[in-house]
Amino acid sequence: MKDQKLQTIGKARFILIRNLIFACLTSVLFWLLLYAILSPVPNMTEPLARLIFAFKCWGLATLFCLILGINAVAYERLGSSSFVSALGDGESLRLRINQRYLQQTIEQMLVFMPGLLMLAIYCDTSESMRLVEVATFMWMAARLVFWLNYHQDTQGGVPGMIGTLQNSIILLYCCSRFSYELWGMTGAVLIVSLFVSFQVYLLSINKL
Repeated sequence: MKDQKLQTIGKARFILIRNLIFACLTSVLFWLLLYAILSPVPNMTEPLARLIFAFKCWGLATLFCLILGINAVAYERLGSSSFVSALGDGESLRLRINQRYLQQTIEQMLVFMPGLLMLAIYCDTSESMRLVEVATFMWMAARLVFWLNYHQDTQGGVPGMIGTLQNSIILLYCCSRFSYELWGMTGAVLIVSLFVSFQVYLLSINKL
């Protein structure tokens, strides 16, 4: 029984890793395609202008990824017995999925936001500011695809992982740039090394 359970877990983990690799390759292709298609953002020479643009992108992501999630939970409550009592037992599976999506989107947005603002600071040309646009569109797509996929399969969290991976890469890049400004190459290498080391440790203690 235990061996069968381990085999099931191992098979599910293999499928997850395979799908994650495929999703990563697909995301890279879409990143390159969007960067090539989008036009340079005009008047982006001043840092303040770039920050304002990033805030606008953040607002767009909030509207489609967070507000829709909030409304989905609210509308689901209106049509269920949980409308009478938010702590009742009448929550449907769809409501619980929407709540989980909403909670995770709030968590992911806390990482997405500083990464986007820092990226806007370091993208000091109209051409490179397309990266801020692409990062926004790809993060929105990852969250929305995750949401739709989660309703079909509660084990299908690969799109959410892609959004998390994107946030981590952007934030790591920006923090390494910041460390380089403070302490030179030593600081940048130190930040990257520490982050990677902690990631390896977290993976090791969970036997992944």
